[in-house]
Amino acid sequence: MFGYRNKILFINLADRIYRTEELNRSFVEQYLGGSGLAARYLAEIIKDIPGTVDAFNERTPLVIMTGPLSGTKASGSGKFEICSLSPRTGLWAESNIGGKFGPELKLLGYDGIIITGKSDKPVSIFLEDDDVKFLDASRLWGLTNNETWRTLDNENPEKKLKILSIGQAGENLVLFANIRNNDGKSAGRVGLGAVMGSKKLKSIVLVRKSEKSSREFPVSNPEKFKEAVADSLKTIQETMMFQLMKSLGTSGYMGMGNEWGDTPCKYWTQGSFEPVEEISGSVMADKYLVGRNPCYACSMGCARVIEVKDSVDPRFNVGRTHGPEYETLTAFGGLILNKNIESIFYANQLCNEYGLDTISCGSVIAYCYLLFDKKIIKAKDLDGIEPAWGAMEPAFALIEKIAKRQGVGELLARGVDAVGAHFGPEAEALAVSINKNEVPMHDPRALFGSAVMYATSPRGACHLQGEMYNVELGGQRPDIGIETEDRFQDTGKGRVCALSQNLTTIYSSMILCHFHLPNIQQICNLLTLETGKEYSWETLNTVGERIFNLKRLINLKQGYTTQHERLPHLLTQPLEGGTEGNVPDLEAQLNDYYEFRKWDRRTGRPTAEKLAELGLRELADELK
Repeated sequence: MFGYRNKILFINLADRIYRTEELNRSFVEQYLGGSGLAARYLAEIIKDIPGTVDAFNERTPLVIMTGPLSGTKASGSGKFEICSLSPRTGLWAESNIGGKFGPELKLLGYDGIIITGKSDKPVSIFLEDDDVKFLDASRLWGLTNNETWRTLDNENPEKKLKILSIGQAGENLVLFANIRNNDGKSAGRVGLGAVMGSKKLKSIVLVRKSEKSSREFPVSNPEKFKEAVADSLKTIQETMMFQLMKSLGTSGYMGMGNEWGDTPCKYWTQGSFEPVEEISGSVMADKYLVGRNPCYACSMGCARVIEVKDSVDPRFNVGRTHGPEYETLTAFGGLILNKNIESIFYANQLCNEYGLDTISCGSVIAYCYLLFDKKIIKAKDLDGIEPAWGAMEPAFALIEKIAKRQGVGELLARGVDAVGAHFGPEAEALAVSINKNEVPMHDPRALFGSAVMYATSPRGACHLQGEMYNVELGGQRPDIGIETEDRFQDTGKGRVCALSQNLTTIYSSMILCHFHLPNIQQICNLLTLETGKEYSWETLNTVGERIFNLKRLINLKQGYTTQHERLPHLLTQPLEGGTEGNVPDLEAQLNDYYEFRKWDRRTGRPTAEKLAELGLRELADELK
């Protein structure tokens, strides 16, 4: 098959055995690659397990998957997907991660890796061309991510390693632990680091021995594909998204987000944060930026490289390191009313070293600040810590406790829902999560389409499953029906969200970075010329819809119900500032969404008609 290596590596950690299989051609034709292909392989495994499947079940697969564009020179093709079931939500889990590991895996000769079983002791997988080794990782267990990378590099001085690893948070099964790679990128949000930790898998290491034929894979029309890559790059570089991300990264949104009321403050109870410019991308660029850290085949380089070496607080001298993204700046900034950007750099470094998702970790900590402020909890409930608004010392202490699951960290490591349930109904009413996932740093009161997007996302509240915030900020595609006139409008948002979800699902399956915006015809051309199969938007939309429906079927098997498709209480309260006192009508959006999707509003299940249309009826029966 053009565009693929036609090989999946299956690994069983319990028996330390492996095998390779040819790609299932039927799966590829229907699910393309990336998260779509991962979902189909995962469904094939869990359909034979009765009832709901625990994320820490030894049969639960950890899937690493590339897409057809991975390993090519198409700009933005450096991403790959890590997928499983989430220990945080119990639902489908996927995380899009950049760097060079994914393309390198494909260039080594594999489209993906599917890992099952549990090792009886810490283990590292070394993949060297066609050779798979299981090496003892006891000496690495307990090390941070950076310490792990340095140790492995020092032990293999002649080799260029590409590494995926977990820190102590993953080892300790923190439910929002992430996976990091030694390009400084993270697979976060849904606890995939804990899944890896449950298998006693410390790291996965790619070692390329030679430049031989493994560096090449077949493309249907190499010359025309090269022209299509150049054509799409020209369009990408002309977009406002490209210019903003190249100059300031995601942190460039801080000022605009605050102005629009989209950047949450004081744990979602305040409309704006006046000192926001002190923790903005502009300040980072002016005072701390020393470089960019682009993914494979990317001319944008949105990731920031910063350096701090003369801070008044010695702890904040983080040296040359990876700068925080918008979500992290907000989670450890406005969400707790902190205006010290260097303290956010340090919090970001702590989370990266331990392997903690900064959105969920920052949200859990900010939630404690609110509960303390409202006198629902006291210092004794937090091991003597007093989280006062604007103070970062409590946040640092709580990060450490969460990563190590020490003291109150044992509770906080399970997320805001567990914390709320522990402290009672008054606390529960103030927890901000949807489908057991902490809401990311975009406020649906500012951009109404985010409400239905959060409520229907397959991995719990997620801004990347539909990107309605971007649509309502101007990133519209009217040629395929993705457009809206008013950010404070509910009408039609369900339909637009569904179409946008189909598109972002295609992005995570082909795979292309969400910040790269070629036009739809250019996307079709890239896939057509690479794979030799004719792609139109109608074809791709059907593929995206099929994948999205499959993820819903997986979630239904996992016990998903529509009762959790709601906005948390705090997000139904009007605020002054950029939201102008507006609150979305989620029920109206959901009615529109379900009608367009042809899903049953009561059960959340795709109708028989829709399942038949997408060729999912048999699989749906198997997943019941």
